[in-house]
Amino acid sequence: MSLVGGLLAAAAAAPGFAAERNCTHNQPTPSAPAVSYDVFMVFFDWDSSAITPQTAAILDNAARWYAPLSQCVVLIATHSDRSGAAAYNLILSERRAEAIGAYLRRRGVSAAVRIEPYGETRPLVETADGVHEPQNRRAEIIVVPPSPR
Repeated sequence: MSLVGGLLAAAAAAPGFAAERNCTHNQPTPSAPAVSYDVFMVFFDWDSSAITPQTAAILDNAARWYAPLSQCVVLIATHSDRSGAAAYNLILSERRAEAIGAYLRRRGVSAAVRIEPYGETRPLVETADGVHEPQNRRAEIIVVPPSPR
């Protein structure tokens, strides 16, 4: 199990944990690391922004987690592998973020959604150009505080 998966499993199992959720709990502080327990990560098929059944199950958990946090912002950072042109991969990342945002809204998340498509610029696994790498075709979803006005 991945670090994120382990953190999610621990968070889901913790009694009373939901009552502690807010927009700022996952921000790094001098005494707390930048690791967050409410990051959800999903993966995509090659050249696709479709929500698969496995992705839907994770997004359903994220929606239950985030729905009460309407005053927050849901940040969706999306990525691609290096198997296509960089410009295309950036567009693909944006489509993935839009698909996730729409899915979460249909599941009751009313928080503002901010997307950050990164294309192939932030891989989990370093590869040569043109390489298909499933771990790089991902989205990370997290709650962040709203931007000050």
